[in-house]
Amino acid sequence: MDKKLILQIAVVVVVIFFLLQPLGMGGRLPDFLSFFNNENTATQLTGLTVFNATIRTYDPYLILASDTNQSIINELNTRADVKSVVTDAQGIIVETETRDDVYPLASYLRSKGVSSLSQANLALPQTIQVDVNGEQKEIFTSSGIIQVISEAVVDADTEVTVSMIAVISGNQLVQYQSPSILFQQTTILVNAQVVDLNYKLYTYTIPWESRNSLGNLSQYGEYTYNKKDSIIFNPPLDINQILIKKQFSYIDYIDAGSAQVASDFDNITQLESNFQDVSYSLPSSQLTIKTNETPNISFNATVSYNYNLLLETDYEFENPVITTDLNEEQNATVELNISIVALGKKVVSIGKISPS
Repeated sequence: MDKKLILQIAVVVVVIFFLLQPLGMGGRLPDFLSFFNNENTATQLTGLTVFNATIRTYDPYLILASDTNQSIINELNTRADVKSVVTDAQGIIVETETRDDVYPLASYLRSKGVSSLSQANLALPQTIQVDVNGEQKEIFTSSGIIQVISEAVVDADTEVTVSMIAVISGNQLVQYQSPSILFQQTTILVNAQVVDLNYKLYTYTIPWESRNSLGNLSQYGEYTYNKKDSIIFNPPLDINQILIKKQFSYIDYIDAGSAQVASDFDNITQLESNFQDVSYSLPSSQLTIKTNETPNISFNATVSYNYNLLLETDYEFENPVITTDLNEEQNATVELNISIVALGKKVVSIGKISPS
């Protein structure tokens, strides 16, 4: 075999080695110039870079928290786009049938209130600007691929903003560390048309002595009642006071800082008589009712309204549904300030909403 052929085979082997080498959460990019020119000893520098890159694919798996509800895991095991669900030290690993299944599955899990992580493969631009000790350097990337662990909140072929530590040699990117996709937190002004009302959320603060007076709450449909059967002592009781107070029949438990009373005990006059020699407070209970009707409850409520909206904005909302204290008619148009967290133009979460 002649020397020319041997050299060609050697070059092919080296190229394949670099292309197959995994990059992980940091990695080395193939440095073809230094291979041919034998310049591996060139000084390497590090600097911070922020640039736009395009998500090409996701690796075909998702990572869920280890305490994910079993009902979600059971459902995942029945889905056609899921190959396997395995628990290991990282959490719950969900292997998808294809790379294209990652984003739709992550979106579905978000609709169930479940977050997940995936590994995105991002195509670098041809050049990036790297800040090296305050000096901006234009660095060539060979248009390589980097990998970033993030939630799959946008589909493949979406441009995102990336931050990472770049390791450079000369004007070439040779390694990278700590890559992350940057999310934007901002407030946007939008015109919103009310499509329809999903429900009203009534929130009540119930005095301690009235916490058993609400009757059958199930008549209102979906509700949450955080009932407080406690007494809070400030300052704390001493041991003698604890021994005396624990003798009352309605005391289920008592320590220096608090007491639990029987759930059906609400005789405020008796309690005041029995505890007149100590300082205490009686926490209120919290009731929320989700309904389209007006509950027949004799306490003042704060009311918020959950609407389906048609938004005039170039931001993409996964589900244009908001909850606000504005009471609007169907088809009404309102101007809103909405605090959002976004990835590019994709809204990831909605914060405070207020009229403009």
